[in-house]
Amino acid sequence: MAKKTSVNNKDLRRYSHYLVWGAVAAVGLSALDFLGISFWLTATQWLVVAGVLATFGIYTRMGA
Repeated sequence: MAKKTSVNNKDLRRYSHYLVWGAVAAVGLSALDFLGISFWLTATQWLVVAGVLATFGIYTRMGA
């Protein structure tokens, strides 16, 4: 059987922090695309990415 590993609360808080800041970065990239500087995805796709990252960040924080 696979060995079960546990993640402590400090690690969960750190991961949550990274996910939320990733969401902020995705909103920034969305704003750049809105201004005409296209970067890999369209503005609405960056907003979806931000929503997913923020959701997982909040969910991870609740588990901490």
